[in-house]
Amino acid sequence: HFRMTFMKSQNIFRCLHLYPVQPSDYPSLYLKVETKPLENILGDFDIVCSANLTSASVDAYLSGLKIIVMLCPTDLNFSPLRGCPGVSFVGTPVEISEAFQTVPSEKTNKPDRSEFFFLDPKFPRWRRLLSSVSSTCNEHVKW
Repeated sequence: HFRMTFMKSQNIFRCLHLYPVQPSDYPSLYLKVETKPLENILGDFDIVCSANLTSASVDAYLSGLKIIVMLCPTDLNFSPLRGCPGVSFVGTPVEISEAFQTVPSEKTNKPDRSEFFFLDPKFPRWRRLLSSVSSTCNEHVKW
């Protein structure tokens, strides 16, 4: 579940899975509810505005898009992109405006996926964890 706004030129597209929005409620904006998978639509956009708590922002970041993460002033920053270069974290209208004005003219280089994911097909850490849990459970469970 995530809430993201995508922008291309002056058009605004919202991809909303948690909080449905009716475009007719915002007649001054060009809104389109997009329900296609992110992998099918990210290439059509230059900027992604993301909520603080969504991992969907990682997909957009790894696609080389400009990311703006919306923060609530009373919440902690739990964004998986915290500390990533080129990501803007905003919480006020002025910060949002400044972030949109600093959009690069081209997409940035795609970050290295290994910075986010450690994919070892042998899963050694999972195997070690599961075997320790299994042996602990077997000691406490009488069959």
